[in-house]
Amino acid sequence: MTKRLSTILKHKAKEPNSTTLDDFEMYAKKDEIDWDDFLTDETHWFYTYRMAMRGYGLDALVRHDVADAIVQMIRYENGSEYYETLKARHLWSACGISSKRLFSRRIDI
Repeated sequence: MTKRLSTILKHKAKEPNSTTLDDFEMYAKKDEIDWDDFLTDETHWFYTYRMAMRGYGLDALVRHDVADAIVQMIRYENGSEYYETLKARHLWSACGISSKRLFSRRIDI
């Protein structure tokens, strides 16, 4: 693990600056981040939002039930393979979102 990646993991609960986000993107694109480790404990929403938006570590986002990021994942039309599973979990009522509205254009309900 490089020093920069180690620094990202160490400070993942804090709001990242632009350099840190650039480094995060670089490691994420190369799939050098252990997403389960990354999502263990507190992780700043900026990172989870970026994961959802860019499609990084979607399996881990779903596995760790990162609700806000999952909503963004669907809004950016990523992770369609998880839609049926997520619908069954009734996660959306906890987020105050209608699953019918969120999924209506993406799958038949």
